[in-house]
Amino acid sequence: MKIYPKQRTALPLAAAALFILTAHLEAFAVPTWTAHKPNPSPPIRDGAQIAYDAATNRVIAFLPGNPAVPPNLSSEVWVLRHANGMGGTMFWTKLNPTGTAPSLIMGGSVAYDPTTNKLIVYGGCYANCSPSQSQVFVLTNANGSGGTPAWSQLSVTNPQDRVFHSTVYDAVNNLLISFGGQHAFFGTDENDTRVLSNANGAASPSTWSTLATAGGPPPARGSHTIVYDSANNRLILYAGSNGISCCYNIVPFGDVWVLSNANGIGGTPTWSQLLPTGTPPPARDLHTAVYLPAKNKMYVFGGQTWSNATQSATLRGERHRARRRDSAPDGRRVRHEPARP
Repeated sequence: MKIYPKQRTALPLAAAALFILTAHLEAFAVPTWTAHKPNPSPPIRDGAQIAYDAATNRVIAFLPGNPAVPPNLSSEVWVLRHANGMGGTMFWTKLNPTGTAPSLIMGGSVAYDPTTNKLIVYGGCYANCSPSQSQVFVLTNANGSGGTPAWSQLSVTNPQDRVFHSTVYDAVNNLLISFGGQHAFFGTDENDTRVLSNANGAASPSTWSTLATAGGPPPARGSHTIVYDSANNRLILYAGSNGISCCYNIVPFGDVWVLSNANGIGGTPTWSQLLPTGTPPPARDLHTAVYLPAKNKMYVFGGQTWSNATQSATLRGERHRARRRDSAPDGRRVRHEPARP
């Protein structure tokens, strides 16, 4: 079983406060962090993940749990209304779904389908951390509106077990796109790109297929981030780490890659490594990233950097952004810069 030091330093969803960063897009505005403390709030839980429903300004938080293994917690789903601090007082509501919830401790992924209001949960660690899981679950009425939320498990052809992978959702084609991750043991990190059809469960069965990509590919890794440029069908991969062997030989990454034709439609999916100018962020994993399509920018926050020399991790609290340079003839060079403090 893979007992991974970064599991113990994973950043939980904090119950004490929420923080919102304002004025981060304006060229000369000073960004400001504001703390909010809705009461009640979700419990602190390692491996918690969130999705944002822009149409209703709600955050959907999935808190993993497995009642069969210590600490014997069940998965929970909470919804934060007025999530960006605008339009009213933000407050949390715990959902009470019917059906059987996913049982995982950490290392899974979530994606949100705004068209059908469904949350998709894939993979993760059954315990700490083996075995890695292949199940895909869907939660209906995930943002707390439209009826009683209900969990269901998809019928999946060619199931793929994976932990510490990353996924994005292609709403136009109802596809879940997943990159990398591992199989709960050192030396099992992958660098494959896989696509799940019928990902929201509207039709059955759902089927995993592995894309035959050109270029690259990026080195194998887990605990990375991917974001999706749906207008151009491009996937952007950033950072992560490769757990090579125990105990502990872990290689952190700080690289950026782009996969064209990322859903496997419209041409051969092709990897290209970006070569950012500016001062790059330190290599990291377990961070978060979001993509702003209107600005073609990716924002990165937090995470940690593992050091084999000291056998310790440095937590990261700075923000960074990457944006394309309009003057670049090849369209692939980007500018990397710290966001204004």
